[in-house]
Amino acid sequence: MDFRRFSSQEEKPSESRTVQIIVFLTAILTGLAALASQYTLLPWWSSYPLALFTLVSLIVLLKHFLWPPLRDAIVDRRERRRLNTVSRAVYVEFGDIVRRFQEFINAQKSEILPRCMIDLRNQDTEWKGRLPGMPPLVFMSDLFRFFLVRFEAWDGTYDELNALAQHFWVFLYQCHSTYVVEPLNVIRAMKKEEVPESLRNKINLLRENYSAFLRDYETFAQRSNARLGGSPFVDYVRPPEPV
Repeated sequence: MDFRRFSSQEEKPSESRTVQIIVFLTAILTGLAALASQYTLLPWWSSYPLALFTLVSLIVLLKHFLWPPLRDAIVDRRERRRLNTVSRAVYVEFGDIVRRFQEFINAQKSEILPRCMIDLRNQDTEWKGRLPGMPPLVFMSDLFRFFLVRFEAWDGTYDELNALAQHFWVFLYQCHSTYVVEPLNVIRAMKKEEVPESLRNKINLLRENYSAFLRDYETFAQRSNARLGGSPFVDYVRPPEPV
């Protein structure tokens, strides 16, 4: 993707406005200079139209060339301040979501769905041949520490909160697809007698705990996006179906 193309497109409006201001000022100054050079030859009442021409020119310059960018800058600054204020409130709720998600990729916890899927595959040769390969949770947990460092060092701005939201979604999506969706799809496709009832009940219980987290995250994301007036958070994650 050529980012220079986008940056050049963003610069064109400001460059065009600058050229218009220069041309307009040049025209005004040229006209005033011509009138000034002939001022002594003009009748006494000509000073009034000249003053009116100057006033109108200044009004046009202010209204059509100087005020729009100034107004946009004021509006942008006000909106930026609002976003930063709302972001500080969203950040607190986001922290709760982050801490809850951290529990689902904690390699030391046994009663979580990702760990259950990994243990099932690693502890039984028959399941190992059926379930897809899954990297140890410690890998994702270690990578998530880099996100936590960035999260704790948040600078209080909307832009950084937006970046954190996208970064978090990468981990959530990888966990959801690798440790939940893919192995559960395999188990769901198996015959009923091939999955012990006790194992099925355990998986569904852990699945429901995980699904409750996803529903809470979705509610948080939708509420935060509405407050921020944008979509920094991915606000839909499909909970896994029972097996």
